[in-house]
Amino acid sequence: GCTRNANCPFVIKAEWGQLPSVSNEFVRRICSSGPIIPPEDGSSSPPLPPPEVANPTDPEPVVPPPQCQGDECLCQSMYDLTLILDESASIGHSNWKKQVYPFVEKIVSNLEVSESKVHVGIMLFAKHKRDFVRFSEKESYEKDSLMRKVPELKGTYKAGSHTYIVESLEYGLQHYTKGASSRADVPKVTILFTDGNNSKSGDEILSNVNSLYKKENVKLLVVGVGAASMPKLRLLGGCHKTEGDCPFAIKTEWDSLKDISQGMVDKICNTDTEINPPPPSSGGAEVATPSCTGDECFCRDYFDLTFIGAPST
Repeated sequence: GCTRNANCPFVIKAEWGQLPSVSNEFVRRICSSGPIIPPEDGSSSPPLPPPEVANPTDPEPVVPPPQCQGDECLCQSMYDLTLILDESASIGHSNWKKQVYPFVEKIVSNLEVSESKVHVGIMLFAKHKRDFVRFSEKESYEKDSLMRKVPELKGTYKAGSHTYIVESLEYGLQHYTKGASSRADVPKVTILFTDGNNSKSGDEILSNVNSLYKKENVKLLVVGVGAASMPKLRLLGGCHKTEGDCPFAIKTEWDSLKDISQGMVDKICNTDTEINPPPPSSGGAEVATPSCTGDECFCRDYFDLTFIGAPST
């Protein structure tokens, strides 16, 4: 590949007696194609200088762009989720096993739990707070391990006194959401479940704890059943006590709790997702959803009729 008169390091001409002495250098020239000078015939060959090997500049490592940024990661199943579960005595063992456990189990089964996706932490509270799954444990990010751990909830219910909601939220924020084992580069979500109201009265402390979550950019969703007051749930969700929509706070019945699990997972991505639990079962055949809305249902025989008969005098 060279011109006739130019130096051509790719072609070597040596005498028969010189051939062994150029072998090693020839191998080195595979890396560097400098000229090979055979030694003069009959003389000891001086050591050849080491080949000049160019040091190519190492290319900058290519850092792949993040799959998502900020809250958009919530819709790509990349976040740390903390579940805070009320285990006060008012819940009762039956509701705990038949309603609370299935509610949690269905939430977890609907999540994309993995080391690179959703991590889950679970804590319990009444008067005292108890850790169930910490972010430092493999159950937090291994789906199979977590699914084996969750059934242990059925036997862990303590029926504690009091309902210290605010303190449990503060604990969850400090030791789970902001804990050393949580991830710094993914958004945070907390779901609080309770069947009552904070043992310490006052509306301001409810609003204040929500402000702490907003300050840390944590999405807080609140689920209440039983005696839980909707106005107080709304304050915990960061809404006005009575006015306007509040998609962060949900009040449902005990029998419907396990049916809203998927809706709660959907709310992590889209807070405005409506949750409409099915009506209580009447024990009869399932009633089909009407194919009409508003006044048009009158003409499809789909309405409630109240008949008031007034006797004549």
